[in-house]
Amino acid sequence: MSTLLLHATAGRAALTAWMDRSGVGVCELARLLNRSHVAVSKWRSGHYRPSEVERAKLQRLSSGEVAALLWLTDAERAEIDAMQPHSAAA
Repeated sequence: MSTLLLHATAGRAALTAWMDRSGVGVCELARLLNRSHVAVSKWRSGHYRPSEVERAKLQRLSSGEVAALLWLTDAERAEIDAMQPHSAAA
């Protein structure tokens, strides 16, 4: 399932760059991920982002060029950056 995006992420740009560089078309990527070409087009346009599993698959297919973390929004990144590592009580 894809997630509706209200703000663009670096994942969209990375996906587009990798697809252009590698020559993988929308229909071919859709077939590799067992998704519709419409879904892939929406990821490329920034209207939606892939599910967590699809992000992991894209990362694997692109040899890391389309890293799963690139699909995080600025707000999600800020939330993660604000977290402190947990330390066990001694």
